[in-house]
Amino acid sequence: MPRHQYLIVTVYEPYARKPHGTFAVAQLVQLLGDLGVESAAVRSSVSRIKRGVLVL
Repeated sequence: MPRHQYLIVTVYEPYARKPHGTFAVAQLVQLLGDLGVESAAVRSSVSRIKRGVLVL
């Protein structure tokens, strides 16, 4: 699994477990962009996670 996918899961997972937890994709793009991850890679991975295609 590419590094950015691990980062997405690490950052997003605590929010996703909360009953009304939210984390805007734009915030995730900005945060991971600061870590050197391209926005297209973040958006693509989030899309796969939403569809259940990403296997961890």
